[in-house]
Amino acid sequence: MAKDTIRFALPPSQRQVSAGDRVRIEVGGRSDSYRIDRVELGSFQTLTGVRSDAKLYQPQPYQADRLRLDRFVPPLPVFATFLDLPSLSGDEQPQAPYVAASAEPWPGRVAVYASYSLDDYALAQVITRQSYIGRLCSPLPAGPLGLIDRGTQLLVEMPSLPLSSIKLEAFLAGQNKMAIGDGSAGNWEIVQFQFAALRQRGVYQLSGLLRGLHGSDAIMPDEWPSGSLLVTLDQAPPQLSVSPIKRGIERHFRIGPAAKPFDDPIFQSSSQVFLNNVLRPYRPCHIEIRIKPAVIEFTWLRRGRVDADLWQEGEIPLAEAAERYRVRILAQSVVLREAYPERPVWTYEKAWYVSDLKTNNMNGLRFEVAQLSDRFGPGPSAYITISENLEVSG
Repeated sequence: MAKDTIRFALPPSQRQVSAGDRVRIEVGGRSDSYRIDRVELGSFQTLTGVRSDAKLYQPQPYQADRLRLDRFVPPLPVFATFLDLPSLSGDEQPQAPYVAASAEPWPGRVAVYASYSLDDYALAQVITRQSYIGRLCSPLPAGPLGLIDRGTQLLVEMPSLPLSSIKLEAFLAGQNKMAIGDGSAGNWEIVQFQFAALRQRGVYQLSGLLRGLHGSDAIMPDEWPSGSLLVTLDQAPPQLSVSPIKRGIERHFRIGPAAKPFDDPIFQSSSQVFLNNVLRPYRPCHIEIRIKPAVIEFTWLRRGRVDADLWQEGEIPLAEAAERYRVRILAQSVVLREAYPERPVWTYEKAWYVSDLKTNNMNGLRFEVAQLSDRFGPGPSAYITISENLEVSG
């Protein structure tokens, strides 16, 4: 149609055939319709036409429900938070913090650009899976460690993910984990909940809490205020590749929809310092003091961060190059003595104790102990305070 042409001649007696007429011509048993586009008059008519069909100009069936215009959704800012978490599963990259990103609507792909200055940004990660980020609707005071807190009722807002209760077996297997923090990279407490009750749309009441998991008891504050961030960890956010030699150096990030360039105003900026908390030793526990005739002996128990959930007899794995601790005696914030024992015991001579008390005007002293890591340094410290008459609290 509209491509095949024909040229033929008619006698003067057929002059009624003019431009715009359609004629049907049969050749070799085939009948086609042609539209006359050009007529040349002479001793006879020479006509030129193009193959056509009247059905092309007839109304065709039309169904309006087959056409649908998708609603236009403009690119919107992406909310992202970084999490420098302790070891959660044991198979994570030791030098890579997590980055949780969320947006409504989710753009499909989120780009993370990184730089060690405010220039020369380079693509560091493309996130394809949305993380679930909420907030606390009620304050969360410090809770018990190693025990299920059945009394606290915590209100949280989680608009994009339905929270549900789980059986005790699933709870003890590690499900329903979440990180609660203030938005800074290293300040996150790992918490589990067993029960979730819907109070209103997107707002849940959580109970049956297990606090300070994976060594995060060391950074548990007296209270997480209302409005603190909450990130679910059952599907952990992706890890961001960071070179281990850059530990402790500030990095700058720009985060936004991957369809936009990194200098677009829709991108959010952030500056972070990562300490590789996945390598952070746990805080020692169960400090005891034994008063002997000439010395004061401090003992404690080591905790492990790798494969340490053992119920049979025997020592848990060390997970460090060597067992070593940092011990300090402090008068308020002033370090009076410091030692590095290689066993979970340290002897404090009573003559030192009397001298240190006098230095602190007989106001009591503080004993601190932290496990050392050759890759991280000292972990969080456990402590007890000693009064003038050797009364101990901590």
